[in-house]
Amino acid sequence: NLPGELHPFEHTDLYPKVKGFVKRILVDRGTRVKKGQLLAVLEAPEVSQKYLSEKSSENKLYEDYLYSRQSYERFKKAALKAGSVAEIELDKARSKFKSDSAAYASAKANTGVSAQQKQYLRITAPFDGIIVDKNVSNGALVGDNSQVPMITIVQTNQLRLTVAIPEKHSQSLSEHTPVSFTVSNLPG
Repeated sequence: NLPGELHPFEHTDLYPKVKGFVKRILVDRGTRVKKGQLLAVLEAPEVSQKYLSEKSSENKLYEDYLYSRQSYERFKKAALKAGSVAEIELDKARSKFKSDSAAYASAKANTGVSAQQKQYLRITAPFDGIIVDKNVSNGALVGDNSQVPMITIVQTNQLRLTVAIPEKHSQSLSEHTPVSFTVSNLPG
C-alpha cells in the first residue's frame, strides 16, 4: 500500500498573447466550460486600428494591382499588331503589373497578421474543464510578460493517478502490472 494523488488530466494556465485591457470576463472559479467557449474578451484599440490601417493599405494596393493588370493586358493585346506598341512599353507594363501584384500579396499577408492579432483578443477554452483560478477582473491591464495567468483551467472528467514508488520496488513492476486504488473519502 502506497499513498498517491489524483491530479487533473490536463491543467493549463491561460495568458494573453497581446497586451490589452480586460473588457469582459465571462467565467469565475468553479465554472464548467466547453472547448472553444469564450472565457474573456480583451480590448486593445491599437490592435484594431492597426488592422483597419492594414486593410486600407491592402484595398489601395488591390486597386493599383487591378489597374496595372488591365493596363498590361491592354498593352499585350495592342502589341499583337506589329509596331503599335514599343517593346519597352510592354516590358514596363509587365514590370509594373508584377510589382503591384507582389505589393498586394504583401499587404494581404500583413492584413492577415493583424486579423490574427485581433483574434487574440478573445480568450477561449482549450478543452472541456473547470475554471479553478481567475486572477483578473474587468478593466485589468494584461499581457507583456505577466507572471500571473489570467485564468487556470483543469480537466477533471479524466484524472491522473500519481504514486511515488520506492526505487527498490519499481524494478518488479512492468508496464502491464494491474493496479487498484481507493479514495479514502469515497469508500467503495
